[in-house]
Amino acid sequence: FCKKVFCAKYQPILTVHNNLKSFPKYYLYAIRLVYKYSNKIIAVSNGVRNDIIEQNINLEQIIEVIYNPVDDKFFTQVRTPDKKRKIKRLIAVGSLSHQKGFDLLLSSIAILQNNTNRFHLDIYGTGPLKAYLEEKIISLRLSDLVSLRGYEKHIEAKFASSDIFILSSRYEGFGNVLVEAMAAGCFPISFDISHGPSEIMLNTQGLLVEAGNTFALAETIERVINPNFHINFEMRDALKSRAYHFHINQFEKSWLNLF
Repeated sequence: FCKKVFCAKYQPILTVHNNLKSFPKYYLYAIRLVYKYSNKIIAVSNGVRNDIIEQNINLEQIIEVIYNPVDDKFFTQVRTPDKKRKIKRLIAVGSLSHQKGFDLLLSSIAILQNNTNRFHLDIYGTGPLKAYLEEKIISLRLSDLVSLRGYEKHIEAKFASSDIFILSSRYEGFGNVLVEAMAAGCFPISFDISHGPSEIMLNTQGLLVEAGNTFALAETIERVINPNFHINFEMRDALKSRAYHFHINQFEKSWLNLF
């Protein structure tokens, strides 16, 4: 989560990519020592910036926030709605790990089993919890509603062909995948975790849900998959417009302004 990205003589710049509160205390003690020798510390969100300030006295003046970039390919996707499709396509993307909270997402989907003719969820990613999630899908009788799709090289196309993106993470440093989905015009629903989503979404048309609350997430998904909930062009344009604040061009400018 913390790696040296530039080092002029005696002027190291470090980047911090994750929620520091997710790490054990001994690890935090070690990184305090590293930070003291940094010329600049780059946080990928204001939430991470606040974490660093809490851990280190007198470092506030060298901390800069530079958001992770989103590649242009996510913005250039052409959405081709299938008018014959009667169900909403839901998508979730990330490593199959405890952090990403797909077990929580499956619990929410299980609450919606009476809406089987309204949606299907595709989860893209690989990771250590694959077998556990496969077993949970079977035990909750979700095989007709949820598919684990594995790694996808062109995930931007999957965003563009989906209706709703769901971020079920327990914690993030920023949440790049949320911005990527928005850039492709995919309507987002996200747990309101401490770092990332509220900072990314602001007043766009996405929806935030109490972090970890599977019942609230289920209620929000049910609201959005309802045929009376229309995700229109204005909503998608607002999502893309907000996502553009994190375009790779903005990222490059921010880094160049450091020197």
